[in-house]
Order: sequence, then C-alpha cells, then structure tokens
Amino acid sequence: MDRTDSFTRDLISEAIRSLIDDIAREHFDAATQEHQLTSRICGALEAKFSTAWFSNRRVRVITQEFPDKGPGSAEKKTGVDLYVGIEIDGPDPVSKGLLVQSKWKETARSGAEHRRLVGQCEQMTARSPASYVWLYGPEGVEVVPAGEVVSSTISPPESLGSRKISELFRNVLDCFEGDPAIGLPRGLSGSATRRALKAMIAELAARSGILISIGSTREPEPYEPIDWNPEA
Repeated sequence: MDRTDSFTRDLISEAIRSLIDDIAREHFDAATQEHQLTSRICGALEAKFSTAWFSNRRVRVITQEFPDKGPGSAEKKTGVDLYVGIEIDGPDPVSKGLLVQSKWKETARSGAEHRRLVGQCEQMTARSPASYVWLYGPEGVEVVPAGEVVSSTISPPESLGSRKISELFRNVLDCFEGDPAIGLPRGLSGSATRRALKAMIAELAARSGILISIGSTREPEPYEPIDWNPEA
C-alpha cells in the first residue's frame, strides 16, 4: 500500500485485531478447542468484512475450512493450522501469505505438548519464513514468530517476545512481512478465488484459510457497502 495510506493501514490492522481479540477473550475460559476458536474467528471476519470501506480502501474477507480426516490429520504434513492470504491492489499489487499454528496461552504446557509445538514450527518454517504461533489468551491474541520457537526449543512461546496481532498485520500491509511465495494467484474473482483458497489449504493440510483482499478504489457495488467506523 502507498505510504500515504498510513492512517488507513492502522484502521484496517486495528479492526482485525479488535475482532480477533474479542473472540479470543470470550472463549478463553470456555471449553472451546483451538481449532474451533480459529474457525469462529474465520467466520466472524468474513461476516464483518464481507465488504467494508476504510477511507478509500475496500476490504473483503473470504474464508474456507477443510474437513478433518481423522484426529490431528489436518496438521501432520506441514504443522499449519491456519493459512492467511493477503492481496493488496494498487500501483505495485502484491499477493502473499502467512502460516499460523494456534495454541491456547498456557502457564504449564506439558513437555510432550511443547515438543509437538516445536516440531510444528519446524515444519512451518521449512515451508516459509512467514510462520507464526498465535497464542489465544485472556487479553486477546499474542503473536510469536515460529522461528523463535525453533531457536529456543526449551523456552515456552509465552516467554518469548510477542506482539499484538495488529502489529503483525500492519507489518504485512507495510510489506515488511508476509511471503509472496505462498500468496494466492492474482486476478481471480468470485468462486475462482474461493477455489484457489481451498486448493492452498489442501496443499498445506491446514484446517482453515482466510483471504484478506484490499482494493484501491471505490468500485461500483451491487449493494451499499458499510463504511468502517472505529467508534461503532
């Protein structure tokens, strides 16, 4: 995105963070499993941002889930729980992706669970450096680079440097993070976009996928889109 869009980038990143954090806080003390919470986040993002305007930027979110084929089968191949694709239209259009493994924030994760997480992070970083652990906690979601988990094999991710999820998305929109090698093909629309997202999560053996598409101009719409109000 153009550097003159700094305010808009902040709006988009904060809107995503606010929604995701609210859902994580709501379910932290519930019986919800990590993949169920991720699924709820995907659905809420698509419902909220099916079409929304942030200043002069159009944001659309579509999501796709892949059915389980057995206990843990969706993550065995690559360690990926969630695929996030980001498309940014403009003078220098870009399509890139992120790989995510989601975990509840723990105070006493077992040794076996920690070793499994390290293994998942090793699998993800072997595929892409743009790999992250999302820690679902009582205050929202914290983001830890998967590479740091691999480098600190005896340290729980909760003890490593973490960021708010808005910082991650702001860096993606600033083009400092995200991997073009795992972006979806550009120029797709409608059902073709959803099929491409489905194909990507099938390739990654992920449970869920999110595509965040950011347009550069106010295009004619078949219905009146919402304008994002951060105070609403």
